Amino acid sequence: MSDLVDKANKQQQVWLEAQVRQARLNAQPTDDTECIDCGEPIGEQRKRAMPSAVRCIQCASKRETPSNSPQSYKQAGGGQKGTKR
Repeated sequence: MSDLVDKANKQQQVWLEAQVRQARLNAQPTDDTECIDCGEPIGEQRKRAMPSAVRCIQCASKRETPSNSPQSYKQAGGGQKGTKR
């Protein structure tokens, strides 16, 4: 059964990577130089790497890390044995 799950996960990852590549190819460059969230400069290196970027790396990272991720849950003290909630 785990082989089937592993195969499905691999197929999902391949599909997701293809979707990301296609989105990057279709993304239109912007003239934005300031982050639309915080107003700080986006950064020349980031604009070269991703011309369609409209957020600085810090704000983009925050948006891409869901607050309900297992890592966030652990950091908040969730899932620890012996703790009362």
